[in-house]
Amino acid sequence: MNILDRLEKIRLNENLNKAQFESVIEKSSGYINTLKKNNSLPGSDVLIKISENYPNYNMTWLMTGEGEMIKIEGDRVAEEREAYPKAEFNQSTALIRNDIKMLSDALYQPLKDINDGVLKMLIDQQKVLRFIDNIDLDSYNQIGSSLREFLNEK
Repeated sequence: MNILDRLEKIRLNENLNKAQFESVIEKSSGYINTLKKNNSLPGSDVLIKISENYPNYNMTWLMTGEGEMIKIEGDRVAEEREAYPKAEFNQSTALIRNDIKMLSDALYQPLKDINDGVLKMLIDQQKVLRFIDNIDLDSYNQIGSSLREFLNEK
């Protein structure tokens, strides 16, 4: 699939006829057919118009055929971040960092308590396991047998 095929795929995906699509990219009627006939490529002006008018399409896919046709969410977030004015972005970043710090401070003690509780539980389990390791099962079996005999005596 070449770039002209990918342009066609975008046009079809947008439910536009050729004339409508060529109007959107500010080209005269028959532009894409002429490119196909002459085995030519669209100019950068066409790619810019597509990027401006159809921001959900992955321009890497359009130009190279690599990746997905529609942008993934992470790409959109990165572009939206770049679209913020620097001062507004820095202010937003500072507010987000402040919120994260407040959340972190609020969660510190409960998480520390959970951690301490889990540690105590593990230490107690180790004590129980050490106790069980030290049990002489033969002695307890003999005691159990003796106890049964005693209870069964009449």
